Amino acid sequence: MAPPPASAPIALYGGAFDPPHFGHCSVVFYLLHVAGYREVWVIPAWRHAFGKSMLDYEERAGLLELALSPLIPLGARISRIEQELGGVSWTVDTLRALCGRHPGQEFHWIAGADYLTDRRRWKEPEVVESLAKVVVLSRGGIGAGSQETVIFPEISSQDIRERIRSGGEFSTLVPRMVAERIRERGLYQSSGENG
Repeated sequence: MAPPPASAPIALYGGAFDPPHFGHCSVVFYLLHVAGYREVWVIPAWRHAFGKSMLDYEERAGLLELALSPLIPLGARISRIEQELGGVSWTVDTLRALCGRHPGQEFHWIAGADYLTDRRRWKEPEVVESLAKVVVLSRGGIGAGSQETVIFPEISSQDIRERIRSGGEFSTLVPRMVAERIRERGLYQSSGENG
């Protein structure tokens, strides 16, 4: 299969990634190798728009770099745009900044199925949809109304954090290097670290 043309849309995949897991990795792999995006920019949130407590940004970004390291040569990128912007991480602000920095580039925003029910909570959702095509993916499959059937792992970062706090097994849900870093640094041991 030929690589997508240089003018092809770039997928933007934002989230807390707290911690990043195989579900996140499989979405990035799917976007690159099945959906045909030439690049996927993964964007860890600086401050969650809906007030969720998260692990320190640098720790999450470091875990994300470890999780995506095999996919970087294939077109995955980690964008620190929300760190650069500071403040609450609203999708519309991120898209405005990226469109301003990359005029003429077409972006597709990859959203979870909760976008369909939480859209009214998003800041300026109509502007989001004018700046980027919103592509809805969900755990367990592609978003409602799609002709495709794609099954993504049903993995939850919250479940992983709870397993870690309770001393449960979590290493089958995250890349090995992510599990090692979490253990080495004692991350997610207390509920005060994040949501």
